[in-house]
Amino acid sequence: MDWKLALITLVVVPLLYLLAAMFANKIRIIYRIIRKGTARLNAFLQENILGMRLIQLMRRTDWSYGKFSLFPTVSWGLKLPTSTITGCFSLYLNSLA
Repeated sequence: MDWKLALITLVVVPLLYLLAAMFANKIRIIYRIIRKGTARLNAFLQENILGMRLIQLMRRTDWSYGKFSLFPTVSWGLKLPTSTITGCFSLYLNSLA
């Protein structure tokens, strides 16, 4: 048995575990926000598609379009931090390998 290899393993594995736990916590928070935003967008679309005649009768198409145009900005704004965190985590994992 090689005691040096065992020592390296005992040092690297806890660091890897901590890094994976930090990654999971950060990604979980961001993905939860993205899922909530997607759910709100789906509900808005369903509501407006089913009520299209009423929206047109009440002449609220401009209001509906304005409200719809705000939805993609929330989702796109969170995808950059997600990609950054995933990239950093992959970099750390590849450097350990």
